[in-house]
Amino acid sequence: MRSPCSALPALVLLACSGAGQSPASPDDASSDGSGTPDVVQTDAGAEAGEASPVDASDAGPPSAACIDEVASPSCTSIASQIAAAVAATPSGAITVSVPACLNEHGAAIPYRELVRVPGATSAPSLSRPIVLSGQPGAEVRGSDIWKQWSMQGSTWVSADSIPAFGPGNGQCLDSSGAACGSSMTPDCLRCTWVEQVFVDGQPRRHVASCTDGTSQATCGATPPVDATTFTLDGSRHVVLAAAGGFDPTGHCVEVSMRPHWVIADSVTSGVTIEGFTMRHAASGGNDGAIHNGLAANKVEGGGQSVGDDANSKRYPNWTVRSNVLSYAHSAGISLAGTNFPSCDWSSGQELVIDGNTITQCGDFGLASSCSQGTTVTHNTFASNGGAAIGGVIDPGFNPGWGAGGFKAAVQNGMVVDRNTSQNNTGTGLWCDIDCFNTTYSNNIVTGNTGAGIFYEISDTAMITGNTVSGNGPSSLCCGVGCAAGTGCSFYSGGQIVASASPNVTISGNTVSGAMGIGILQQYRTDSCDCPPYNPSCCSTGLCSGATPYHNVHDLSIHDNDITETAAGSGQGAVAGLVTDICNGTCAAGTAQAGSACDATYYFDAAAGAMIDYGHDTYHIPACTLSDWAWSNGSIAWTAWNGDGEDTTGTCGP
Repeated sequence: MRSPCSALPALVLLACSGAGQSPASPDDASSDGSGTPDVVQTDAGAEAGEASPVDASDAGPPSAACIDEVASPSCTSIASQIAAAVAATPSGAITVSVPACLNEHGAAIPYRELVRVPGATSAPSLSRPIVLSGQPGAEVRGSDIWKQWSMQGSTWVSADSIPAFGPGNGQCLDSSGAACGSSMTPDCLRCTWVEQVFVDGQPRRHVASCTDGTSQATCGATPPVDATTFTLDGSRHVVLAAAGGFDPTGHCVEVSMRPHWVIADSVTSGVTIEGFTMRHAASGGNDGAIHNGLAANKVEGGGQSVGDDANSKRYPNWTVRSNVLSYAHSAGISLAGTNFPSCDWSSGQELVIDGNTITQCGDFGLASSCSQGTTVTHNTFASNGGAAIGGVIDPGFNPGWGAGGFKAAVQNGMVVDRNTSQNNTGTGLWCDIDCFNTTYSNNIVTGNTGAGIFYEISDTAMITGNTVSGNGPSSLCCGVGCAAGTGCSFYSGGQIVASASPNVTISGNTVSGAMGIGILQQYRTDSCDCPPYNPSCCSTGLCSGATPYHNVHDLSIHDNDITETAAGSGQGAVAGLVTDICNGTCAAGTAQAGSACDATYYFDAAAGAMIDYGHDTYHIPACTLSDWAWSNGSIAWTAWNGDGEDTTGTCGP
């Protein structure tokens, strides 16, 4: 198999003349008629996000992994191709067919540039539709190759510096894998460090030893590094270990210099991005490397000094399809309407994400919020949310805050159909906060460390026809002898979980795992500033007189095939409800007061809860096992039936 850098020349170029053609002559390559080719180098001397003229004196000796492309092709950047297409199309839709960039040997090399999609200067309705269509071999990378290094003691230090991206967003795990909470120690800020370094295509883990809790490069300390890590010195030079005779000049070292692959250059509508391979982006948490809005960060021309563009203005009618995306620090794609706290659902409508393969992104494969009519179809989300480097999950986003395959929030009418979400660190498919009228159908969700499909503090959903297996922990602790607060833990995952969300139908799914299909009722009073499409998202529920909260009612779980794989009574939870609304939560004199978390109330139609399991098939080693979750304990099949649940269902091996 070829090295990921084996197709890169010593002088790395942005773009080329055309796929399947011999390199263009200088006259052909010029965009201004001067005969000077638009050949640009992406060594770190270029201004971040932009191109710089080739300077052979800066190149240094070629890296061994890049030796097969020493010659410089005459290529045209994607920016020049877009400008030419716009000029040639005075009205109507614009199509830019982007060929693979070829070196003189006919091998494809990446475009190393930020792609800015042009639009109107005022309303989205005035912008023209534009299609950027990558042809076979067309690849965009947010990294540049660095070739200038000097030995300093037991380390190699780069001649160039990474731009000051600023801290990103996110809640982190420390390097032991523990949740950090509010800690501001450097080890608990690591997921907010967006910098990336790749050696021969493999990522290095960013380490730091600062004690001031501000950033990884301000305290002046240089921590030890090894063959799996890198750090920055106080001037933001990259520091690599020289142990074992490692010499970066004999390897392909790529350093991410741009937060995004694609952004809007102005007001856009009707944008399609298709057919590309894209890798390496220093995107901040809650943001994505393909971003349907303007850049807010200073590195790309915005005004803010943080590495997080999630709250920048977004635009409607974007389609991202049939791309292969990997190694964004946060999400591969972030498509949204105007983001929190002033969601404008009309600005993010008609977002389409179809047929993409998104892998190895540090937070999510896809993130989307504040939109209506979003469709997510035929995508593969795999191995996102971080991966072990030297035994430490990197970049270390806390899955409880957000990590995994795909997370959405504040969506009206979203359809998620025929996707595969597998082997992600975190949740497979997740809708959190004010999703409404959502459909999850015909998806394959397997091997994620968190829940398979998780519908949280939202309302009205159809979850049907999905195959969901092997998600979450392989066993859990329920009942007597468990540590305090562990409970029958749909808290820690499950194949399909509806959490504090009413009006949900879960039907016709095939699930298998330690935890099957469950309901969570937590006392969630947050996010009760309800959206206009669901003005009654919170109510007092069974706790009349209490502060309104997201409460469970009118759930129908039927005709599912559920296999429990955990061995032993209390080691799994095949179905049921877990709640933390217990004594003292509800006002005195109400139905729930003094109930000691009695799940009966939630299954009692007379009380208005109406959670109904029916016609489900349970495969469990023995139906006498107490593996149906009941409040914070568990019961067996006969008790489950005795309370009126799944009296039309079946239980057996």
